[in-house]
Amino acid sequence: MKLRFRSVAEADAAEAIRWYVEQKPDLASRFLEALTVTLRNVERSPALYPAVDGEMRRALFPKPFPYMVLYKIERDMVSVYAVLHQARDPARWKRR
Repeated sequence: MKLRFRSVAEADAAEAIRWYVEQKPDLASRFLEALTVTLRNVERSPALYPAVDGEMRRALFPKPFPYMVLYKIERDMVSVYAVLHQARDPARWKRR
């Protein structure tokens, strides 16, 4: 299924990558790999992940990254709405 990455989700991912670059640069590349794997898994099997609010679904990153991808299955595509740290306020994505 085709994946559409909304601009707010792109901004979330860029912010997280910047943070990892500042903390420990090698983690930034590992974070990007984890994001890629998570998105690929969502693209292949979007219904596999649990719904967390109505039609919004959540796919967790592989360890050690405490992040999640929030997305909706919309007709013939998957729309990614957020890439967020799991400790963030879950209502943040609802305001989008």
